[in-house]
Amino acid sequence: MSLSIKLFDILELTTLVADHLFQKDLAACCLVNHSWLNTFSPHLWHTIAIRKFDAISKFTTPEGCTGLVRNSHHIRILRTYNLESLGPFLEFGASFRNLVVLDAEYGPGAGRNMTLTNCRLRSGDMLSKERGGRRTRKEESNEGRGADEQRQSAAAPKAVSECFEASQEERERTARSCEPEDLEQARALLGVSLPTAVSPFYTVNELDPRQQVESRAKAMELAAEARILKHACEVATKRRENKARQLLVSVLEQYPSLEFLIVPEHCLESEVVAKVAVEGLPLLREMYTSSTMWRWGVPAKFWLTDHRQWPRLSICVPSFGSQQQQQQAKTLAQEKEGNETKQEQELVELVDGLRGTLLKTECTLPKTFLEGYPRLRDLEQNMVKSINHAALERIRNASEDFVCLEISNAYATEIIQTLREVPRELLTSITLTNFYCSLAFLYGNEPIDKIGQSVFLRHASTLEHLFARAYAIESKDIGDLLCASPRLKTLELIQEDMPIHTFVESELDLQDAVRAPWVCDKLEDFECRISGVPRPDLTYDFFYYDRSFAPYPPIPPCPKGLAVEPTTPQQFAQQQSYALQRKFLKQLDQLTHLRVLTLGSNCPAYESRDKFALVLRGIRTMIVAENVQHQCLELTLESGLDELAGLKELEEVNVYEMAHWIGIAEVRWMVEQWPRLRALRGLWCGGFNRCFEVDYETRMGRGAGEVGGGAQGAEVEVDIEEAEHIVWLKKHRPDMDIEL
Repeated sequence: MSLSIKLFDILELTTLVADHLFQKDLAACCLVNHSWLNTFSPHLWHTIAIRKFDAISKFTTPEGCTGLVRNSHHIRILRTYNLESLGPFLEFGASFRNLVVLDAEYGPGAGRNMTLTNCRLRSGDMLSKERGGRRTRKEESNEGRGADEQRQSAAAPKAVSECFEASQEERERTARSCEPEDLEQARALLGVSLPTAVSPFYTVNELDPRQQVESRAKAMELAAEARILKHACEVATKRRENKARQLLVSVLEQYPSLEFLIVPEHCLESEVVAKVAVEGLPLLREMYTSSTMWRWGVPAKFWLTDHRQWPRLSICVPSFGSQQQQQQAKTLAQEKEGNETKQEQELVELVDGLRGTLLKTECTLPKTFLEGYPRLRDLEQNMVKSINHAALERIRNASEDFVCLEISNAYATEIIQTLREVPRELLTSITLTNFYCSLAFLYGNEPIDKIGQSVFLRHASTLEHLFARAYAIESKDIGDLLCASPRLKTLELIQEDMPIHTFVESELDLQDAVRAPWVCDKLEDFECRISGVPRPDLTYDFFYYDRSFAPYPPIPPCPKGLAVEPTTPQQFAQQQSYALQRKFLKQLDQLTHLRVLTLGSNCPAYESRDKFALVLRGIRTMIVAENVQHQCLELTLESGLDELAGLKELEEVNVYEMAHWIGIAEVRWMVEQWPRLRALRGLWCGGFNRCFEVDYETRMGRGAGEVGGGAQGAEVEVDIEEAEHIVWLKKHRPDMDIEL
């Protein structure tokens, strides 16, 4: 038997059968005597599902009601697509003494996740497919295009455009749901009297903005009728919601044995329903809606496997080889994936790994609603905890062959929980991808903590790969990991390819880096920002766009020869900074297997309009954004670059977005000391000392008069001459990959 085939127990099998039976079939099961069906029928009645697409709705005929009366005491799980279908159950409610689960938002396929033997919360994937309420991009684009065309009409009022944004079929379906008295009530409230010959439905062709409207009076009539229809729909919706809430309250009062309750959103927010649920259901364990999953946010996903997977949303991962090798591997993987069927892929995932999800632990129901009903708040929090507990239990019981862990869409809390459940000294690879950034955080309302508490040290003795470009790790934990991981080969912690810049970085403070000697002498890929470096030679000057300016002179180099005794406070601070930088670079020189050294981030420029002029040794050099590293390594021969002479295997150096001062002397030294060097990226800081970047409009040739004061149309002089060390590299090493 294939591993992908699931063995159903008798209760789950009969549930699947009962979901597809109609009322006549159910009635026949209870009327047959002295047969196999007589003993089998109670199992069929264990779970009842009323579907919207049933040919004949269950329990609407005398035969269906007869079967309901005879077997109602067997029903434990009741699912329905609409609360209005619960009328027969209210009539015979006295006999429903064993009902445990009521799902009032049941849709196709829900039975896959809500089984008889285990009444668990349905997964977010199923909810997104059934009742997510999301339209396709094609529908959104068509509706948006239609709305734009209608707004271009000069004769039709705005109300007409708003009315006809939806499709004709949707408008007709909405109007059919409105009662005639709703339309009359809307006319009376709005004070509009229209001729009876005017129909509330018009095709799109009749209101095509490309055709001239015959008269303004006709447009006004259409706008008035549109307002009437809109108001009538609102009245009808409120009436249906009130009726549904009344039915639900009656059901809850008659079925005090309910433990699991799934209701529409408007019912959950009703104080009447909440009061009955809290006071009348003593055994209630879960109460939620189909949108509960979305309110909790995107669940954190984990995947335990026996081999390392390619990190998601990553363009280039040096630990998987060179860029050419990675591109070839991706091409082969895509071709292989296209040839495999979906069933084969699921079977491979089942054999090779363990998947699971963790829900966000924060309670997301409205605070004003929860203040009066603390029990509902506790129920929701306990439900999340129980679901997460089951997922973490699977991690604890996972096979010891699964030594690679990948976590995505998680906060620091979920990551710490997951890493704590994995047995100690087991993982060889930890990959953190797809940083979950909510809108609340983007507006500064939700702080995101860094990953700490030394959770990585649990696997320090076995860890070989740590990939966390999208997350922030405490500096102390990074330093402790480097001092306790003898098998570590790759450390990739820089946000190089994030689609959403979070301004939350993993940075290693210079003091933490030199606190103790490192033991990771096998490290091949080091990607981490170094912060906390004292730089008395560097300041920021707020920049205002100028009309024109002369090219700035080159920055004078540091004095060569014998060291000069410091005499001023700034010279003392500079000497201490150089000593501290040399101590770190000397420790970095012990990593003799290092192939890739990345100290700066190549993130897309998610910059504000505030810009700063970088001032190095008293000279303004370049306009930069505020997120550029300024407390970073200087990377000059004076500051200790010559301490890295032992890195003979180094192939790639990335110093993006750093206020370093790499000049021609440093470039020559790198080429001489690192024979395998093939890429040197991020040289703009030293190379643009005479190149002053200007505003986007000026660079696009739109004139400088748009970006500053002074005469209109004044041209901006920009020195685009390449720096001396860039010219030298292109001349002597044309094969080297150079990026500014």
